[in-house]
Amino acid sequence: MKNILHKAGWIDDTLIITSLGERVFERGPGPFGIIGAYLPYTSQLDKIISQNILQSHVNRGANVAASQDANRKTFLTANDSLDTFCKDYHFQYSVFIEHAIGQGEATRQRFEKDGEKNIQYFGADLENDALEKAKEQQKLGYLPHNMQFISQADIGEPQKVISAIRLSGFSTELAVMMVGNGFHEIRRQTNEKMIQVFEEYEKAGMIVIFTEETGLSDQDLLSTAFNTYHAGFRYVHELSGQGLRPAYDTPNENRYSWKKCAELAGYQCLDKYMTKTRSIYPYPKKDGYNPCVSMNYFCVPKIFFEKYVLENKK
Repeated sequence: MKNILHKAGWIDDTLIITSLGERVFERGPGPFGIIGAYLPYTSQLDKIISQNILQSHVNRGANVAASQDANRKTFLTANDSLDTFCKDYHFQYSVFIEHAIGQGEATRQRFEKDGEKNIQYFGADLENDALEKAKEQQKLGYLPHNMQFISQADIGEPQKVISAIRLSGFSTELAVMMVGNGFHEIRRQTNEKMIQVFEEYEKAGMIVIFTEETGLSDQDLLSTAFNTYHAGFRYVHELSGQGLRPAYDTPNENRYSWKKCAELAGYQCLDKYMTKTRSIYPYPKKDGYNPCVSMNYFCVPKIFFEKYVLENKK
């Protein structure tokens, strides 16, 4: 193992970690970061491929830690965008929800900025392992004391979260929901199913700010060479039945982009507050096409325009 690390340039002749190695170990909490959490799938490839049997589940404990590291930077930009948005429209919200919560990184950042005096926080996740991690962070004081947790909350079944918030005595109208790489976890999704999911959140009046890794095509992957580990990322996610989507719609792409799904559901995606990570090509193609690794989407419901945009015009 030491020989491998040395040949990779991560340690030097004296076994001291190099600057490159330091960067790698900082970015990768496991052998392959998030990909490493999918070992239960890859260890049963023969059954999955030959018999089409899918009985494994991701190692959520490992996935939570890896996901938090991966989402930290994008949550920072998403929270900054939310601050700018509130300032631009003189908008105040009283409910903040983090879905697919993991260890609550988005909430931790929001809590540091605004405290909990004027905001009620909710954390939701499908799996108890993730919620337990978040509850540990709450006990340590990193998450708000008033934060309520919603268990068994499939992000693809919006009524679970919507009902829980309303039963707690709070409104979902113009509540802010932030999601870090959670929508792609909806299994066996079609364009129609994804639109339907967004429709339910939109009808509840929720502002949805979410990060998603871009689903790169085969041609994209061939063109990027070793510029991204997305080939492995896409492989393990499709193996587990999850649905990555492209950042931009192209003529030959049958799978709608995240933005198109949200807008067909009634949302307005505000480009000013949407941010992206690095592009995958060294330079754009002739038509300007150069997809990013991931993007933050900022989606506001119809009710926001009626209350803020149209009223301001009057």
